[in-house]
Amino acid sequence: VDRVTGEVVLTFNRVPNVLPGGVIPAGTGSNTFNPYVMRSSDHGQTWTAPLNLSPQIKDPASTVLVPGPATGIQLRWQADPARNGRLVVPMMRSEGGQTRDLALFNDAHGADASWQVGALTPIDNGIRVNEADIVELVNGDLLMDARPNDHADPRQRFISHDGGATWGQPFDSDLPDASVDAGLARLTARRDGDDRNRLVYATPLGFPLGAHNGRVNLGLWTSYDEGRTFINPVQVGVEADGYSSLQRLPDGRLGVVYETTELGGGTAQFEIDRVMFKSFAITDLEGQVHQRTLTHYDGFGNTIDRTRGGMGWHGGWSGSPTVNPAGLGFSGFRFTTETGRLDLVRVGVRQ
Repeated sequence: VDRVTGEVVLTFNRVPNVLPGGVIPAGTGSNTFNPYVMRSSDHGQTWTAPLNLSPQIKDPASTVLVPGPATGIQLRWQADPARNGRLVVPMMRSEGGQTRDLALFNDAHGADASWQVGALTPIDNGIRVNEADIVELVNGDLLMDARPNDHADPRQRFISHDGGATWGQPFDSDLPDASVDAGLARLTARRDGDDRNRLVYATPLGFPLGAHNGRVNLGLWTSYDEGRTFINPVQVGVEADGYSSLQRLPDGRLGVVYETTELGGGTAQFEIDRVMFKSFAITDLEGQVHQRTLTHYDGFGNTIDRTRGGMGWHGGWSGSPTVNPAGLGFSGFRFTTETGRLDLVRVGVRQ
């Protein structure tokens, strides 16, 4: 949604019902993948005619150029004021079966003739990426989190210093990949008068919880350091959970839309057959007793598993099995300590 005009800008993709020979042809014709955009000025009741963006932005050598599936964002903290108001949507491009990501953007409130694409994400160690999410950091940089083609590879992250026109070298995510499109969104920012900077990330926790071995049991993670680390996973969904999309709502809650079965009570991965919406207050993410199964501990003969998450703290290490909660920085957080167990922000770091 453009916060200036109030228009809803919808990007989507059209695919032929039947691909010739089952092969996606390159080009910009009606027989291949093409990106489109529509706009609504009445909250989605009516829409402009679909605009095929291929003539403007698609390289004829590519087969696939698809927007999303993540939600687009609008920039507002750019060092160059000309970029404030820019609409940015993550895209995936494929040529010869090789995929990379890029940003689709518009500096004229979604005007038809003003859509552009930036440079492709760099490749490092042969890891190629596809579906991605983008969030604006409080310093104006953009953070992209991208799903790797190979589940064995770590999720990749990229930083843009120019509003999505170019991307720096990739670096590994601190969270494992569950072979799915993950959700990423800003919940709060000190620049908006909030108590903390918060980014929220959604990805399946797997079964058992924290195993990240499939599209089961959606979880939400929170970052207080602008995406460097995500901690304190909270379980959201049960049974099979797939793609997710996050958005801060006008009342300050976090809206979550995700694919699911929501049968409840079981452990098997069933066929995803519906879309669920839930919303969460900050206290839902920070005011609950932390799930023991999602916590990793340090010392005293316990195995450390970074991928299981955990709750970090700012405060002292006393040398005994206790936690100093004085520096947590937000009220209402409940963490039940256990004899001989201490929680860490990351393996090998005492804070």
